[in-house]
Amino acid sequence: DIFLAIDCPILEVAGIIQNAKLYIGIDTGPTHIAGILGAPSVIIAQQNDPVWLPTYNPNATLVWEGLELLRGMGWPIQRAHAVAGFAAARWPARFQALRGGQEFGGALFIVDGAHNPEAARAFARTWAASPFAGKPCAFVIGILQDKERRAILETLAGLSGRFVFTRPESSRAADPCALADELSAINPGAEVEVQQDLGAALSSAAGSGTVAVLGSFYLAGAAIEILKESRKIEDRGSKIKC
Repeated sequence: DIFLAIDCPILEVAGIIQNAKLYIGIDTGPTHIAGILGAPSVIIAQQNDPVWLPTYNPNATLVWEGLELLRGMGWPIQRAHAVAGFAAARWPARFQALRGGQEFGGALFIVDGAHNPEAARAFARTWAASPFAGKPCAFVIGILQDKERRAILETLAGLSGRFVFTRPESSRAADPCALADELSAINPGAEVEVQQDLGAALSSAAGSGTVAVLGSFYLAGAAIEILKESRKIEDRGSKIKC
């Protein structure tokens, strides 16, 4: 059966999602509820790009359990409060999909912090279950020097055939040339490139059509700003032409 939840009470929506074999929705409240309930989900993100949403979100689960504990202690917390909170929540740089502007050829960018081995493994699991697995793509990677970079690279090395290394905007950034050498040792068949400038790295990787930006929240934050600005410039140009 297919259910279209239109103007349903939020608790009724949650009940439908909980019993669903697959949830499909846009990046909004019910989608976060689907993640909490563990329903296999597909999210339709910006510019109608389909993105696979992980069926388990430990951060959200921790919040949910914390609220349940507070409620048991007598705090006046209702499930409606939690639902409203999750509906308003956003998870930047966690498998976040962004479409680049014309300067990036309209490529699709998946931005994820993946800043330590555990986060890299979480990204790898989500990537393997996504529509992008096994398709042409490029990974833009920048890691801080004090992170377990070898373990991160070992996790990511088999997911793509092309890697562009760059430097996050931090004095703690690891040398991208050293990272490139480490990746080449792990995956000798990979195409490896170094770009000291993040914008140049994104432009180079964009030719693959799909790009993952990984390894540091410093890198992720800067990439998100560059990509959003590229869309603003494109939008302004369209208005001027009109």
